[in-house]
Amino acid sequence: MIKILILFVLTFISFSKHIEGIDCFILSENIQSQGTIITVTGQKRMCDCLDKDELSQYHPDTTEVIFLENVQYIGAKCFKNLRQLTKITFGSNVKEIGQYGFYNTKISSLTIPQNIIKINQNAFSENNELTNIVFNEDSNAEELILDKYIFSNCGKLTTFTIPKRLKQFNRNIIDGCDSINKLIVAEGHSIYKMKDDVLFSNDYKSLLLYPQWLKNENYVIPEGVGCIV
Repeated sequence: MIKILILFVLTFISFSKHIEGIDCFILSENIQSQGTIITVTGQKRMCDCLDKDELSQYHPDTTEVIFLENVQYIGAKCFKNLRQLTKITFGSNVKEIGQYGFYNTKISSLTIPQNIIKINQNAFSENNELTNIVFNEDSNAEELILDKYIFSNCGKLTTFTIPKRLKQFNRNIIDGCDSINKLIVAEGHSIYKMKDDVLFSNDYKSLLLYPQWLKNENYVIPEGVGCIV
């Protein structure tokens, strides 16, 4: 009976550590600050942040964030509302960015390295200075998953490229980006193609998106299209 009780207590303690997030590192305890440059030094998974834990609460003047090689997951909301942030350097082992991770910053250019394979809801939304997004990829890149509203309401964004490793493009990824006037599909994409600035399936049998900025009331759906999404 005593052995069973001890086993139960140990199991409960282990479970408690997991649900309290002790298996992730706390941002405020794993950074190095040099002026307005913040280097994140933690191991593997960063804990998601509550409002009081956001970097903007104690380093509001941050202009650059650097992630060292040990970081694999960037916590939700952790870099939200950094209104002076203009540069992000992702380490080569970052796999995922949590929701609202870089919401409402001052970045104007963003490069997503091919090691990042998932970006969660609203991670880069409300970045009103953002004008350029580059997705790095080669033939060995893993599939990329983009959740809804990733780049929503980025008012200065004028073009968006669907990378080859993105197999499910949802129009709400760029919802509210009213300055966009061109959608591009990366060359060699296995699922999507553009024709006359309209998004089609690779075989042109499905019309997937007629962009709102195209105001051609006389547009004729190409012959052979059997499905309009």
